[in-house]
Amino acid sequence: MAAQHICLSGLGTGLLLILDELGKFLEYAAQHPERQDVYFLQTLAEAAARSGRHTILVVGLLHQGFNAYAEQLTQVAQKEWEKVAGRFDEVLFNQPLEQMTGLIADALQVQTDQLPKAVSAQATGDMKAAIKLGWYGSSAGDDLASLAPRLYPLHPTVIPILPRLFARFGQNERSLFGYLCSDEPFGLRAFAARPLRQAGFYRLHDLYDYARINFGHRLAVQSYRSHWNQVESVVESFPKVDIDRVNLLKAVAVLNLLDDPDLRASDDSLLLAVAPSRPRDDLSEAIQELRRKTRVLYHRGAAGGYCLWPHTSVNLDRAYQAAVRAVGVPSPIAPHLRADLETRPLVARRHYIETGNLRHFIVRYGAADELEALIEDDHRRADGIILVALCETEPDRRKAMAFSRSASACARPDLLVAVSSPLAALAGLVHELHRWHWVAANTPDLNHDSYAAEEVARQLAAAREALDRRLRSYVGLRQFDQATELRWYRHGKPLAISGGRELLSTLSTICDEVYPDAPRVLNELVNRDSLSSAAAAARMRLIERIFKHGGEPLLGMDTKSAPPEMSMYLSVLREANLHHVANDEWAVGLPDGLADRCRVRPVFARMLEILEGRNEGRVSVSELFASLRRPPFGVRDGLAPLLFAAFAAAHEHDVAFFEEGAFLRTVGGLEFQRLLKDPGRFEIQYCRMGGIRAAVLDKVFRLLKPGEVRPAKSDILDVVRQLCEFAASLPAYTHRTGSLSPYASAVREVILQAEEPATLLFTQLPTACGVGRLGTDAAPKAELIEQFVKRLKTALDELRTAYPALIERVKSEVLSALARPGRFGEARASAAATARKLLIAVSDTRLKAYCLRLADDRLAEREWLEGLASFVLSKPPSKWRDADVRSFGEELERLAAHYRRVESAAFSAKGDPVEAVRLAVTRTDGREVERVIYVGPEEEKRARALEADFLKLLRAEDRVGLVAATRALWHCLDGPAKAVDSEPE
Repeated sequence: MAAQHICLSGLGTGLLLILDELGKFLEYAAQHPERQDVYFLQTLAEAAARSGRHTILVVGLLHQGFNAYAEQLTQVAQKEWEKVAGRFDEVLFNQPLEQMTGLIADALQVQTDQLPKAVSAQATGDMKAAIKLGWYGSSAGDDLASLAPRLYPLHPTVIPILPRLFARFGQNERSLFGYLCSDEPFGLRAFAARPLRQAGFYRLHDLYDYARINFGHRLAVQSYRSHWNQVESVVESFPKVDIDRVNLLKAVAVLNLLDDPDLRASDDSLLLAVAPSRPRDDLSEAIQELRRKTRVLYHRGAAGGYCLWPHTSVNLDRAYQAAVRAVGVPSPIAPHLRADLETRPLVARRHYIETGNLRHFIVRYGAADELEALIEDDHRRADGIILVALCETEPDRRKAMAFSRSASACARPDLLVAVSSPLAALAGLVHELHRWHWVAANTPDLNHDSYAAEEVARQLAAAREALDRRLRSYVGLRQFDQATELRWYRHGKPLAISGGRELLSTLSTICDEVYPDAPRVLNELVNRDSLSSAAAAARMRLIERIFKHGGEPLLGMDTKSAPPEMSMYLSVLREANLHHVANDEWAVGLPDGLADRCRVRPVFARMLEILEGRNEGRVSVSELFASLRRPPFGVRDGLAPLLFAAFAAAHEHDVAFFEEGAFLRTVGGLEFQRLLKDPGRFEIQYCRMGGIRAAVLDKVFRLLKPGEVRPAKSDILDVVRQLCEFAASLPAYTHRTGSLSPYASAVREVILQAEEPATLLFTQLPTACGVGRLGTDAAPKAELIEQFVKRLKTALDELRTAYPALIERVKSEVLSALARPGRFGEARASAAATARKLLIAVSDTRLKAYCLRLADDRLAEREWLEGLASFVLSKPPSKWRDADVRSFGEELERLAAHYRRVESAAFSAKGDPVEAVRLAVTRTDGREVERVIYVGPEEEKRARALEADFLKLLRAEDRVGLVAATRALWHCLDGPAKAVDSEPE
């Protein structure tokens, strides 16, 4: 439109567009392909080609060829640039070498009249030799030789090299004349600063040092074309003691770098270019030695000259072109980049330094469609999340930004969302890397050509480095020296984060906001998630001291030693004032607000809140730790057990511990060792005292310990612990018998099945006693408490006497079975004497054991009864059931009858402490009964009186009286054995 307007308005015949310093634009486009598109030049070229009558002429001014600016791009990108360059006609401004030589001489402005004649003569002679070698072209005349002194200190062999060197690696004449006048390292001015007698000529080996320092990074990138890495390695590794040989290698290196057919590294050119410190014949010999003996020079024939690398059979250019055809452009690009992304967590450094809490943010990468799923993953071990959206295109980028404003993202205060620029611009670099991977994997000849294999490895490394460098600018999280292109969002709002330092500062700010109630403990041994084995052992020793030595200064530790637990004690318990002097005694307790230097009160308040919120229910220790780990506390896993131990010690009268449902009567170091290994197995319960409960606690304590006053430090656990110990000490018979009263039976069951102290004492026991639950806020009621305590006492007394009552019943049945007169002790002594006599004759094992039990008169009465009862039923009476009590009487009667029959057969009154008679009655049917009957001294008078009465009656009736008396005796003897006129003790 502009060209048409100019033509129609008569202002001109067309539009001339001059793009000066076009190279600057091309350099920027090569470095930032996503921001500058070189195809814009193609559009301009096409517009100019189709302009017709309204002529458009586009002229770009460049110091180098179009393709020279694309050296850092991939091979495919360079091909694309070549296509764009093909739209323009390239007009080269390339002055002849003779003119360049004159310009260099004019620029140097050497005062030739002050040069030593020998120097001028050598310069002229060497110039003629160089012209003869063809280094200045076939048309060079003798007048060029006259310029040689004016070029000093440049040697004539250097002049043909300079324009070619700067045309390839610089900006032609600008770089050339900059080299002549600047102070670059190993440049001409640095060389010319030497004294004239020491300087000599600036030769090819000096130019090598200049090129290595100033162009080395460019040369290494394209080393597979120039073999620069191989060349530099040979030169730099050669011993520096032989300066002539080193200079020869440097001269060959410069010529190999240009690889110009007009500038061959032949014997003549090397002898001319290198100034020997010895005769020239020695230099020729040195060339041959480097070739044949040292084998660092390789001769490529008369047309090729010497080079510093061996012949290679692998055509890397051809292999690369095959890779271009075989490897397609990756799409999408993000999956190919994830392996190279930085996934190490980031630490909030300032927050760590100020609070001692080492917090980290995990890094997750995902496409725009994956962000919602990534935020829902389990990140329990992380303090925050950095979610980086890898956007392929601009629509993906907008979708990721919309996610940052979503409800799920805004609900996470610990979430940072980073949105990348479209990654499609990195496709070329990824493609380049894949091509070189393809070359390495699909070129078998590399196995036999170490040089080519090294070159491919270097190209792989260079491609990866280029990709990593660009990738860091896109999604780098640790960019401390340059800005990142990521856009950051939190709660749906953008954040000004331009680099790594701002990011770390933001992470600390987030941690300050998310964890405002976190304790401040500056101890790296314990205030962390994962403790070393030594630190864990020290923490365990400190916890043991909390429970065992809480009333001692320093928890009883020696002030002269410094174990790791001492460090934990000083930085946690002492610094937080958790261990302090209260009422002139050292104790573990909650510090007041002013003394809470470590901000542990919010943590203790949270633990108490959770326990009280369960209304005397249990709370898993793992659940408690998990709550402390979450915001706003964020307590580290290594510190939480130590604070929990301090909390338990401070509330030792109010908390109860349970392990796998079983109440723990004591809690100390061993219990905490198991707790730390598996917190899920342990539960804790808070028992709050107040109102009627305090009165009940006093009454029950006096019931269990009559005459004692409940100590101020005693608590519900002390009382419940005594009840549990009482129930545990009862025999198994008491646990099982059904002969108890309803109250005693109910009390027994609730104590044996008790799981929670407060529930047992204030709910289950009162209910079992018919009183009902005792609440925490009710006013004390004396009659209610008295009724409960009275019934509880009755029940406990009945439980306590249940087993002794069983033993009394056993005693009564044993006395009846002995069938001896007198009290129990007398009957037992009489039975023992008889049993000892029978032991000689008895052979039946069970009856003999019965006799042994009867004969043992050394045991106390209760032990003897328990032993006899255990023998009768083969089970101690403490383990009997109600059915065993009935079985005992039956089995005892069978044993006693057997014993009496044996006793009757072996009857003898001699030596017996009481008088005994043996009765035997035989009937006509053959049946017979017999009995040995014992009469004690106190029964003798009554027996004689009855004897007189019986005699009168029998004498009066004669035979009939004897028959009647015999029949009466039969009926008496044929029934169960009875103790004659005996009374129980």
